Amino acid sequence: MNDRNGTEARNQLLESLLQDYGPRAYQVALGFCRNAEEAHELLQEACYRAVKTSQRWNPEGAPMAWFFTILRIAF
Repeated sequence: MNDRNGTEARNQLLESLLQDYGPRAYQVALGFCRNAEEAHELLQEACYRAVKTSQRWNPEGAPMAWFFTILRIAF
């Protein structure tokens, strides 16, 4: 996979994660942080880590569980 395809795949992953799980992930982050600004920062960090480690994600696995695990670890 060349870099352009890799970048496009990571962008699609991030877009999909935020579209599918963004509101719920924010609520979880808010529960962890108890502060809206910190929850946004935590969600951004989780998205960054998800994209950074996307090559390790198993497409046959559960994407929500994978992303929420990253969110929890980022906290």
